[in-house]
Amino acid sequence: MITESWTEQIPIYGISEREICNGCGVDMTDWSFEQMKQHTISNIDTNPMCGAWHSEIIQVITGYETINHPAEYGTRWVVDKAAWSEKVVSGYKCSCGATK
Repeated sequence: MITESWTEQIPIYGISEREICNGCGVDMTDWSFEQMKQHTISNIDTNPMCGAWHSEIIQVITGYETINHPAEYGTRWVVDKAAWSEKVVSGYKCSCGATK
């Protein structure tokens, strides 16, 4: 195996309108009117701007695209030891003519 299989998650982006507090910058988009009122009352003494908010358009991740990459297989040559040359004796011949 050359590489193992793996899964990739690619984000998918969209846009979203968010309601942001002018004083502290908290995201109040999903708050009820009662929560906004309580936020204003709790922070009015320290930050009078918490009584107002504004809209912002931001980029958000709306989901993910999943890509499955399969394992890769193949043949790879591995050199364990460098090549060499050698003479191999396959027999002896005596000066008298005998062989072994």
